[in-house]
Amino acid sequence: MKKILHISAVLVFACLLCTACKNTEKQEQHIEEQSIKKQEESLEKDATVPEENKPVVTSATLCFRNELVHKIDTTKKDVVELLLTIKGETVIGSYVFAPADKDRRNGMLMGTIKDDVIDARYDYFFKEKQSKTTLKIYLKDTTAVIEGGAPELGLETTITKIDCDDFRE
Repeated sequence: MKKILHISAVLVFACLLCTACKNTEKQEQHIEEQSIKKQEESLEKDATVPEENKPVVTSATLCFRNELVHKIDTTKKDVVELLLTIKGETVIGSYVFAPADKDRRNGMLMGTIKDDVIDARYDYFFKEKQSKTTLKIYLKDTTAVIEGGAPELGLETTITKIDCDDFRE
């Protein structure tokens, strides 16, 4: 009798297990169908949004450089370089101001871009000390206009756009 009860219990457990597995498979299938339906609805919705209202994700690398002949020693040059990498609304880059007869200032900037205007935080080194300032960079067709920070640090200037293949030759 104990064997019959034991076998019956095992069979009931096996049936419950099979039923649970089938229910789990049905739930997974239902979830997958719902996910596909949501993706299709999203694609249909995107197709009805006018192109001008769709978000634009851009990616670009822009390079700028000025070389100014030193006023006293014409064999020397003051150099200003700006390298920007734009991904969507995020901008990272480097900015270097290397005057011929003074200490070099170089650092990294990080910020956001909207309507060709970059708001960035510039972290730089000058005389082995780290400093930071806030910059606004206005991107034009052939130049970048930098505002903010001290002019003596090369931070109030206009830099000419160049082909990135020519950057830091």
